[in-house]
Amino acid sequence: MTDARVLEAPSTFGGVIPAPAMDRIAANGLRYTKSFHSTSLCSPTRAAIITGRNHHSVDFGVVGEISTGFPGYDSIIPIEKGTIGTI
Repeated sequence: MTDARVLEAPSTFGGVIPAPAMDRIAANGLRYTKSFHSTSLCSPTRAAIITGRNHHSVDFGVVGEISTGFPGYDSIIPIEKGTIGTI
């Protein structure tokens, strides 16, 4: 997992960063080309990258260390919103 990178950095898109799970999915015809997310905070950006969803929809509306119990801000990715590694 990396952040602060361009979409072309993973091996899936010709880059040098190994992404074996994304490579396997791409080899079967599915490429996540419209899931590049960026926020001003590291935890929400990473949550968006690994799920392909908006950071609020996976409960990372804030940095994990200062999470709250409110919906969208508890910093626990719901199981039904799987990460790229679980697909």
